Amino acid sequence: MPFCDKVYKGGWEGRPILPDAVWRFWLDHGKVRFCHQYGADDLKAEQWAERGRVRLLAEGSGMPPLASWKPPRLCIAKLSKPSSGSLSSGRSWEERQRTQQDKVMARWEEQQRSRRRQWNGPVGKFKERLDASMDDPQGYESTWMPIQAKEGRSRWCWTSRRLKGAVEVEDLSGEVFFRGSMENQVFLLEFVRQFTDEFQGTVPKMSAKTKQRLLPGSHSGGRSFWTGSGKGGQKGVKRGVQKGAQSWQTRGRR
Repeated sequence: MPFCDKVYKGGWEGRPILPDAVWRFWLDHGKVRFCHQYGADDLKAEQWAERGRVRLLAEGSGMPPLASWKPPRLCIAKLSKPSSGSLSSGRSWEERQRTQQDKVMARWEEQQRSRRRQWNGPVGKFKERLDASMDDPQGYESTWMPIQAKEGRSRWCWTSRRLKGAVEVEDLSGEVFFRGSMENQVFLLEFVRQFTDEFQGTVPKMSAKTKQRLLPGSHSGGRSFWTGSGKGGQKGVKRGVQKGAQSWQTRGRR
């Protein structure tokens, strides 16, 4: 197979044609036969170039002639001027930004709703169902600690040695919330789906820091919120559990 020469910086690279040989193969009563037809010096450079092309030709038609080479015209494309309407008004840009923000808000609300379930019953029974689902009815491999909650409400956090992430439940509203990475949230959702209902409450509003981090046009860029990091990630679990543990130890000492 001959090498194809190439124009480089206004001139030819001078790639050589390095032929080897032409061999012919055919089947003879189920056996492969072959013979040597041409050597490296038996054909001219143009003939080797013709045989180096990949073409399907009818038998006996011969090789078509090589096309004459024409040097390409090098020109720099002219940049089109922007229309006067796009320069005079930024309304279309604002509309696009607003549309992107609406999409981000909708995705964020959907993600927050998917992290929640509804429990109808006392929180103690909820812990029993979690431990029973882990084949740990006595709760030896799980922790159950109170964590910070809104005024007038109580909130509990359940974790297990055999699971990553955490499950929170609020006493009065029955809101179940999953903490951890996205993979942990999906697993915990399927874990409690069999004894909980769809969450029908209202999700919390996006905070100012979250808006600055997620919405288009912010200084920090459109960082993904599907990883479970930040306030709803592992750091939030540790802070909540540690704070609940301190308050629980204080109660025990009293």
